[in-house]
Order: sequence, then C-alpha cells, then structure tokens
Amino acid sequence: MIESLGNISKYLGLPINSSSHGHMIDNMIGWVHWLMILLFIGWGVYLIITVIKFNSKNNPKANYNGVQSHYSQYAEYGVIIFEAFLL
Repeated sequence: MIESLGNISKYLGLPINSSSHGHMIDNMIGWVHWLMILLFIGWGVYLIITVIKFNSKNNPKANYNGVQSHYSQYAEYGVIIFEAFLL
C-alpha cells in the first residue's frame, strides 16, 4: 500500500526513468505531493473555521489572551516527523 501511495508520480507527467534510482525519486516526489495536498486541505479547513469562529458578529469584543491549546504545536511536530521520514 505504501508503494501505491508514492506512485502518484505517474500522473504528474514526469519523464521516463533513465537512472537506477529514478523509481525511488519518483516515489519521493509522490510523497511530497501527498504532503502538500494534506497541508492544503488542513490550512483550508483552518481558514474556514477561523473565519466562522472569529467573525465580528460572534465576538464583538476582542480577546487578547491568545490561543490556549497546543494543537498547532502537535501539527507542526507531525509535519516535522513526516519530512524526516522523507529524508
């Protein structure tokens, strides 16, 4: 299954492999694209949630305390671990 997720590169229009490590490089390009798709969806959902949650109708008075949760920190660690996996 892991190999099939990395095989998205055949749909990206890459040139024919002419080296012995070309298949591995194409798989890595596929994994990078999966990460970019995941980050795009995650940031899009975050943007929609923040626009809905923090509009001026729901919050007429500003709160300057900041974020109290650590979910963004956990997401950053997840991206770091995935990028280390790619290396």
